[in-house]
Amino acid sequence: MGPKIVIIGGGIGGLTTAVALARKGLHAEVYEQAPELKEVGAGVGLWANALLALETIGLASAVGQLGERVARQGVKSPEGSWLMCYPEEALEKRWGAGFAAVHRADLQGLLATQLNPAAIHLGARCTGFQDAQGPVAVHFADSREVTADVLIGADGVHSAVRTTLLGPAPLRYRGYTGVRSLTPAGSVPLPRDGLETAATGSSGTRRGMRRPAGNVTAAFDRGSARCSVPGTTRSLP
Repeated sequence: MGPKIVIIGGGIGGLTTAVALARKGLHAEVYEQAPELKEVGAGVGLWANALLALETIGLASAVGQLGERVARQGVKSPEGSWLMCYPEEALEKRWGAGFAAVHRADLQGLLATQLNPAAIHLGARCTGFQDAQGPVAVHFADSREVTADVLIGADGVHSAVRTTLLGPAPLRYRGYTGVRSLTPAGSVPLPRDGLETAATGSSGTRRGMRRPAGNVTAAFDRGSARCSVPGTTRSLP
């Protein structure tokens, strides 16, 4: 019998970790605070390192079918000329894989199907853990407690595992505001090859769009505007 492994967080990181462990014959229990794995977020771009990692667990092809491979990637000037452009073949030659855009919920759903549903525990908000000699005791908001030989924290920016391990770390606003959205496919014009394009102007903003799935388009707007809601925005790469 292998070690008892507990993963806190049922997002993309936590589920991918559980799948990778399962591929090596190691069972893990995943605890997610949300009451259900439902559609959240917008499009997510998967660069070569992510695609190669998914390939090692046999999911690169399945993930590729969720969205759309991007023929080229780069940054354009406000006038529309290329400032930097990487064709897919150049990405594959340099890094071993290209770039794919998928809907975050589709990726999460695919990962969940690779696991025994009984191994995913929903409505389980971790509040911390105790690491004494022997197994780690993991505590939850509903007074539940589980023990583990290995505890993996994948519970996001407000991680209870990280806070317990390293102490509180207040979020620091870095001057970026990210606005992302999904629109029905065909409602906005896309470049001919469906890639993400971006324009950087004197205002320091970036705008672009990509097609993460067959029926939606993801758009983003990144700027230097100040945000009055801390902890709810992410800067785009």
